[in-house]
Order: sequence, then C-alpha cells, then structure tokens
Amino acid sequence: MPKRVGKYELGRQIGGFAPVRLAADTETGKQFKVQCIKKDPAPDEDVRNSLRILHQLHYDDKTRCARKLWHPNVEALEEILSTQHHTYVFKEHIVGGELFDSIAQMKNGLPETRARRYFQQLIGGLHYLHQRGIAHRDIKPENLMLHLESDSIKITCFGLSTTFVGEDALARTVCGTPNYVAPEVLLQSEGQSTGYNAIAADLWSCGVTLFVMLLGYMPFDKPNMGALF
Repeated sequence: MPKRVGKYELGRQIGGFAPVRLAADTETGKQFKVQCIKKDPAPDEDVRNSLRILHQLHYDDKTRCARKLWHPNVEALEEILSTQHHTYVFKEHIVGGELFDSIAQMKNGLPETRARRYFQQLIGGLHYLHQRGIAHRDIKPENLMLHLESDSIKITCFGLSTTFVGEDALARTVCGTPNYVAPEVLLQSEGQSTGYNAIAADLWSCGVTLFVMLLGYMPFDKPNMGALF
C-alpha cells in the first residue's frame, strides 16, 4: 500500500475492511475515507456498481466537471483516482457509526423527535437520489451513517443501487435485505411479477426503517426465510 496517492497521504486502517483507510489532503489537512480497490482480479459486481453510481452522482455528464452541490444527507464523494493496479475512492469521513448501532443501544427505540428528524433527512436524501434517476434498493439502518458533528444521517452503500429513466420504469433484479425488502420484490423472485417500481420499493424500506427507529425491533422478523416471506 503506497503512503501517498495524488495529494492525499494515506493513514491507518479504519472499520472492519482492510482496503478502507483514513487519508489526509496534504494541501488542506482535511480527512477523508479512502477505499482501495484492486483492478486485478476485477472487483465484485456490487463494488463496480457502487463506483458507477457514485460517478453518476458526482460528475455532470454534460460539463464533464464535478458537481459543486451535494445533498447533506448523502455520503459525499471527494474524488476517484486511478493507478495501474488500483482505484482509490475518496469519500467524506463520517464519524458516528451506523444508525443501527445507535438504535441497538436504546431499550425501546429512539425518541420520537430524533427519529422524526432522521426520517425527514432520509426522505430528503432519497428524493435527491430519485431526482437523479437512482434507486438505492437497500435502505436500512445499517446503511445510514450518523454524522455526530451535525447529528444527522448519511445514506451510504450503493452496491445494489440501480438507475432508471422515468418514474414508471420497472426494475427486475431481486435484491435488498429480506426484512426490509418490499413485497413486490419478493413476487419478482417467485416469478409472479414482470417488474417492480424501484422508487416505491425504496419507500417501503424507509417505512420499515422508521418502524425500527421508533420501536427498536423489525416488524417482519422470522427464524427462516420461508416464514419471513
């Protein structure tokens, strides 16, 4: 692992995944999280998909320039740099952990005022994605990071996300976390559907997430997948 990539000084490993490290901008001193992705062997499909979605969010295809505006409740991409053997993805460093961990520490869910604020932020960030033709498809507390400084949430993890054209466009890939996934996605998995509206499926997952925030447990939770479905 090199100690420097471009203007960034690479630091210690953070989180549970070895390729994720802290990085500091040598010009400003600002810290970022950097994901180091090997080009050989080729990265997993979800990693490639996440890169594609982040690139679409960050860069304006018309001007070929980075967007100056970014929604405060969506994890921000700083820059993507490429070397012969690796791709380095620099994102904002969010200090606070997963929303799931914060909920788990409470006996009976979050206070209603706090849950309301986080839910409003979730809907705002998701609306930003939907306006740009991106459906997340894996909304859950584990994919919402807490930003302690502003006591806000950030939508992260775009490995299962997809793009769409028009609000009525249908998705056909069966994906998501079983306890949070919408019924129409399950019907798709059983061959009983010709597609589902990914925007509506995202909103279902938001509803389940709100339930978990307020009560501290999942509305749909069974010991095996058959019973859960």
